[in-house]
Amino acid sequence: MTVGGERHAVRAHVAADLAAAGPELGSREALERLGELPLALPLVGAVSVGSRAEVESLAQGDVWLPGAGWTLARRDGALAGEVRAVAPLAEAAIALRLCDARAAVVVATTRVAHDTEAFLETSDEHDVTTIADAVAEAPVVVRVEVASVTLAARAWAALQPGDVVSLGRPLGDPVVLRVAGREIARGDLVDVDGELGVRIVRRGAA
Repeated sequence: MTVGGERHAVRAHVAADLAAAGPELGSREALERLGELPLALPLVGAVSVGSRAEVESLAQGDVWLPGAGWTLARRDGALAGEVRAVAPLAEAAIALRLCDARAAVVVATTRVAHDTEAFLETSDEHDVTTIADAVAEAPVVVRVEVASVTLAARAWAALQPGDVVSLGRPLGDPVVLRVAGREIARGDLVDVDGELGVRIVRRGAA
């Protein structure tokens, strides 16, 4: 938590019987009870896996290339395809198909990979001799956030496939690279030999 420009560690404790006290967390009923409370979700346009060394070495001017991890493509100068509305540390997501740079249609619920799945998805047999080696080789999931959507909790609860959602800002203006819920860099969308990538303009959180 940041208070007065200073960062403070915060620890929250949740009662063990919280689930018995009301609707299941994450249910439509729970969202409806939050009423007009605004809830923001980033829109993820790509998910890719990289090594910790690759991520840590990213510098201003470098380009991150998600490759096949994109659910978006650039067509006739505009972005087209799908994005995933998903909280930074979550995997449950809402798939939205772009109408234009400022609106999208709800398609379905889906999921986005966690860091904990990265090793299973990408690893081959390695000679790992120490615990440090195992940790150093574990890959991370890099999410590319191209915009965000803010709706009242009640509005999120009411969403159905086919509904149109207004985007919080134009797509790709700028994009955020996030690992394990933490913003690691911001950048601009670029085309590199026909492949969509993110050119880093700033490291760290805004």
